[in-house]
Amino acid sequence: MPHKDPEKRKALHRKWIARNQGRINRRQTRYYAEHKLRFFAYRLKSAYGLSVERYSAMIGKQLNACAVCGRQMTMIKRQSDSCYIDHCHSTGKVRGLVCLRCNLLIGQAGEDTELLAKAIDYLKRFQ
Repeated sequence: MPHKDPEKRKALHRKWIARNQGRINRRQTRYYAEHKLRFFAYRLKSAYGLSVERYSAMIGKQLNACAVCGRQMTMIKRQSDSCYIDHCHSTGKVRGLVCLRCNLLIGQAGEDTELLAKAIDYLKRFQ
C-alpha cells in the first residue's frame, strides 16, 4: 500500500533507486541504443529547429565537407573529424555544418568577425 505522506513516498523512492541503480542504468543504456535516431531527431529539432531531412540535405549540399575549411567530415560523433552544426548563438539561426577545428575557432572568437579579421592580418604579417 503506497504511503499517503509525500515525504515518506519520496524517501522510499530514493531508496528503491539507490538499490536498483545498476538495473536502471542498463535499461536506459539499452533504450538509448535502440532509439538513437529518435534521440538524434529530437535533439536536432529542439536545439536547432532542424528536421532529419533538412540536416541530411545540408550534408549533401556541402558534400560531407566543412563549410569553412572544406575538410571532409564524418557523421560519427566524438571523433576529430566529426560534423558540428554551426549556429548563431544570439538568433539560433543555423549557418552550416563545420568540423571541430572550425567550430572551436568560431566559438573561441565569440563569433566576432572583426577579431577574426585582426587574427588573419596578424598571421599575414609573419608569413
